[in-house]
Amino acid sequence: MAMRVLLIDDSVTVRDVLRNHVECLGGSVVAEAENTMQALDLFRTVDPDLVILDVAVSQTGGIGTLALFRIMRSEIPDMPVLVISGLALPDLRRSFLKEGALDYLFKPFNPQTFEQLRNLLVARFPELAHPMMHVRKAAPIAPLADVG
Repeated sequence: MAMRVLLIDDSVTVRDVLRNHVECLGGSVVAEAENTMQALDLFRTVDPDLVILDVAVSQTGGIGTLALFRIMRSEIPDMPVLVISGLALPDLRRSFLKEGALDYLFKPFNPQTFEQLRNLLVARFPELAHPMMHVRKAAPIAPLADVG
């Protein structure tokens, strides 16, 4: 069974790049959200195996990203949440990691970022390490340094 991913980012471009990489690893993006309320609704309905959460996603309904993270983790305590950010906010990064984020990756993305992502996901979802799990080959994408 493919790893089911909920992508939360207000940038369509970033979601496209992340989806491409998730799918190349054999995962499946089951839903995408561009704000915190939409993300919470989808989290409760699509049953993801992994959430990828952008720190700067649009806040709606009075829910910020750290609050969204806490709600998701309170409802499913072992839910892996990978946090991504283009912002250098060391205190916020520490808060997410202390509260159980799988990791906190910085944008703009580059080949090392995606290698780190691949290693994290294969460690968490060992079935991704098997070549037979790859659904398709990566399509060429824009230079990674320009994304985010």
